Amino acid sequence: PFPFPPVRRPPADLAGAFGRGSKISPAAGSLLYRRQPRPRRPGGAAPPGRAMAEEGKRGTSAPARPQQPLGYAKRLSPHGDKGRCGAKEKPHAAKTVGAKVRQLAEWVREAGCCVFHTGAGISTAAGIPDFRGADGVWTREKQGHGLPDYEPCWDNACPTFAHLAITRMVEAGLAQHCVSQNVDGLHLRAGLERERLSELHGNLFMEGCEGCGMEYMRAHSVDLGGVGFKPTGRRCDACGGVLRDKLLDWDDELPERDYEVAQDVAERCETETGGLAICLGTSMQMVPARDLPCQAKRLVIVNLQPTIRDRKAKLVIRATIDEVMAKLLGELEGRKPSLEHHVRAQLLIAVEVDGSGGLSVRMTGEDGLPLAILRCVEGLRLVREDCAKTSEDGACSDGGLTLEDQPFAGTLPRPRKPARCAGSAKRRKVEAAARELCFTLVFHRIPLGKGGCRSFVPAALPLRLALEVDPGGASGARRQRIVQLEVARIVYDGDTGDAMRDTGYVPAVQSLGEWV
Repeated sequence: PFPFPPVRRPPADLAGAFGRGSKISPAAGSLLYRRQPRPRRPGGAAPPGRAMAEEGKRGTSAPARPQQPLGYAKRLSPHGDKGRCGAKEKPHAAKTVGAKVRQLAEWVREAGCCVFHTGAGISTAAGIPDFRGADGVWTREKQGHGLPDYEPCWDNACPTFAHLAITRMVEAGLAQHCVSQNVDGLHLRAGLERERLSELHGNLFMEGCEGCGMEYMRAHSVDLGGVGFKPTGRRCDACGGVLRDKLLDWDDELPERDYEVAQDVAERCETETGGLAICLGTSMQMVPARDLPCQAKRLVIVNLQPTIRDRKAKLVIRATIDEVMAKLLGELEGRKPSLEHHVRAQLLIAVEVDGSGGLSVRMTGEDGLPLAILRCVEGLRLVREDCAKTSEDGACSDGGLTLEDQPFAGTLPRPRKPARCAGSAKRRKVEAAARELCFTLVFHRIPLGKGGCRSFVPAALPLRLALEVDPGGASGARRQRIVQLEVARIVYDGDTGDAMRDTGYVPAVQSLGEWV
């Protein structure tokens, strides 16, 4: 339930280490994954922690939970050694890139096992900053700049061409798995199946049950400032167990299942014919993530900056990741690739008659958490079914409440009593007044391109919904419904992989659930 295409539902029975099946919670509508209980490692040994290659000073406690959302970097404990930062970008010439991509395409066709390994560089084209690039978070910190506060780009980011291309290659059987160091959830938003993805450093948008192991992928960061598997304050729909964030701090153990599967596919790349590991947008400094692809018979590194593992690679391509993946997909499919991404949102609207006869209205994401892409609700009011005070696009033309803070909640007053007719002691017959809820949804910007330089704000979307509860009626009467919205359409250039909005697209209602 996030404002993007929903995560692809895994098969009824997940194979291998990723458990015994999945299901959709009928209450919250969240995509859940059941995992087997975490096994003990032989001899009590713990899996490697998320450590740098060189030892550095590390903090002993995570930051205290704030009252406002925190940026990802600020959530982490202090760490003395961030590795080599700010290396100069050295892009290859276009002719060189084309020749190397053709060689890579041949290796993909020959590979008995092909695995992608992704780092922060794959998401810079979605407006999410990297860490050790020329303008990365750790690079700027070393230059004396403070760590960024809450960055809405994480919540509203769309998958890049490279994310979608990886999904397409996995679905086509050209690649078998993806191992990611990223916490932005963009691989899942791009439709990659969970059992085909190992997230070694966790996920900013996921929380898991400490009891049954269910995982919940959310539309919004699951906690204000949580990191290191802290309780999020919510309970599991399946067993009632405590839900915890799935975000690793510097010294936390890697997720057992994700790391074991990553090790398994790394061994396959080492033993199978033409085993191929393709590293996209990583500086190859994080341990043990950097060591896994080095086991492959063929190691390919795609990164604009030189890395500390370039000498081990059979092929190094210094170009933008989207450009390389666009050329690679074109070589593999024999035509210019055509990809698009639909930005969708699921809005939960709950109404209840309060003690004074007014109508309390609350709008959230489908799971009851904030809807990240929604900035505010304007013109919230009750209207009659025959109300003429609407504009051509269906929006209310006057008055109404403006709700600016999530969760968007407000109370509309009790409908006015009918006036007396002139010269008569009788009241006019009360017509079916105030039977529709009218409002306009206003969205946050959607970042596109490196640094979000092509960001845009989708057009406001007016809505008018017939009610099934009588405003001014019996106190406590309540209803709720799900509204599925089509917010925007993103298209991608088949030559460069650049993301652009479809300027002719107008936001619309995709479907309306019933009042329940």
